Amino acid sequence: DTTKRYTQQNIFLLGTSFGGLIVSLIATRIQANINSRIQGIILLAPALSLEKVKAEPMNSILLPIAAFLSITFPTLPVGQKAESPIPELSNAMIADASLDFDDPFCTGCYPGKLRARVGKQTLDTIDSLRTALLHQDASLLSSILFHRPLLLIHSKHDTMTDPQGSAFLADKIKSNQGGSDNTVNFLYTQDIPGCENMWHCLTQEPGCEALFLYLTSWLTSHSSSHHLR
Repeated sequence: DTTKRYTQQNIFLLGTSFGGLIVSLIATRIQANINSRIQGIILLAPALSLEKVKAEPMNSILLPIAAFLSITFPTLPVGQKAESPIPELSNAMIADASLDFDDPFCTGCYPGKLRARVGKQTLDTIDSLRTALLHQDASLLSSILFHRPLLLIHSKHDTMTDPQGSAFLADKIKSNQGGSDNTVNFLYTQDIPGCENMWHCLTQEPGCEALFLYLTSWLTSHSSSHHLR
């Protein structure tokens, strides 16, 4: 348990791509008045929308039978993954010997198709979170997602996860801040010097050093206790 091992340190939640979806979901389940140790949330190219993916011709055929495939053939490769629209980024990443492209947890780099069970669970989770944001019940509005500084960063070039998902989350939180102490900062990588040509794998692509400097600055500015209410 991280909070028990590091009793004096500030805690921030950070998720990138699919991890961004997981962190968002976790944040909706932690009540702000219960856990004051978590001081902020960072989401990098989070998977918060599949609206464009659903519109793909092949996926429009697979969606109606997604539940059946998930139960009957859970490991069936079904989902087509997006390719980077910036060839030089793909070439640079392929040339990077430190990246293991056979590792499905190597963010955005796994070359295989999405498996049926993973795809269905991801779809259900995103839809569930989106529905919760639309209805915004009392439990959601009192969670740390609405009461901690939130930094969202997405590339306009991202074809793996839809930037509109990040924009949707930021808009829903901002529209219901009221008297909240929460600060939402939604940026495109194109707004950060040195990150203009990034695509999706924000922690690994050329430009990640400039992004890390920005993240370090943001973490430093939000790590003092006076940011909590």
